[in-house]
Amino acid sequence: MDIEQFKKDCDAWINSDKGKTYFEDLERKENRRERWINKISRIKYNDFIILVDKIIQKYSSNEYRNRFNECEPHETLFYYLYDCASNYGREATEVEFSKYGNMFTCGLFFYRGYFFNRMNGQGTVIHITKET
Repeated sequence: MDIEQFKKDCDAWINSDKGKTYFEDLERKENRRERWINKISRIKYNDFIILVDKIIQKYSSNEYRNRFNECEPHETLFYYLYDCASNYGREATEVEFSKYGNMFTCGLFFYRGYFFNRMNGQGTVIHITKET
């Protein structure tokens, strides 16, 4: 395929109803993510601890995991928590990284008593660990 034709096809798709819907959906998702991060950052410390513990319990429960029929379950709130930690927390020190990170860690942040570890491998997962 010729590069000029490819560019024309891309422009046509971007300006099509499907393309417009796609970008509107992306914008809605980004706005939702930003609202969640802002909301999470304003939660009082003790309420934050309760929230994180409840989310961890929910996502690790057999009832929740079994709903996905052996597929990786959705853990959107973990990503919101990680994004909040990366914006408002601090990066882990070398000592903390050696304790809470691993070879798949691409980001490790400490925020309000928890380490938020983003790991990439054959997918991406967020692992949350309470500071010990």
